Amino acid sequence: MTEDTLRSGRRDFIKGSAVAAVAALVDTKPALAAAAHVAESLVGPERGGGAAEAERTVDLANVLQGTDSTHAFSRGNTLPIAALPFGMAHWTLQSESRTPWMFQPGARRLQGFRCTHQLSPWLSDYGQAVFLPFSGEPKLDLNASSSSWRPEDAVLRPYSFKLSLMRYQMDAELVPTTRCALIAATNRSGLASGFLIEVQKGA
Repeated sequence: MTEDTLRSGRRDFIKGSAVAAVAALVDTKPALAAAAHVAESLVGPERGGGAAEAERTVDLANVLQGTDSTHAFSRGNTLPIAALPFGMAHWTLQSESRTPWMFQPGARRLQGFRCTHQLSPWLSDYGQAVFLPFSGEPKLDLNASSSSWRPEDAVLRPYSFKLSLMRYQMDAELVPTTRCALIAATNRSGLASGFLIEVQKGA
């Protein structure tokens, strides 16, 4: 197979609308822990001053600040982002796929973790894809496969997203890397685990 053929195949896959569900059987905990350690060390040092001030400065960042925006009214037009400095992709949460304002902090359902290159909702996105760990039978549609979650129970940091997907009884964590991200999920349901991937048409 030639290099041109490989390049063409990748381009065709990315440009087409694609949804895939795959079995998720790999133990990613060691790699996830290592990536989290690297990400934390890159985004900010620990504060000095003992146990009372052991919290790092980066943990004070509120990634939800400015996210409660719509087309009609902006409160910042930001997204909750997890990324490494100068990383090739940023990671966010998606609660709605049919709008550039793809995340709403008050939404009680999530469609998954989204790889994004969106600079502003007014410029739209490109190269985006959505990733969702699930249990049981897959539903190959983001609206049908979305899961309820409790934002107040999630731990959202610039270097890690930890949350529970209540529908699937899965505790999921995303840690960004320089070129991608690691996603791990603990399945408490007793059903088979899977991983839903959607690449948007024209992305």
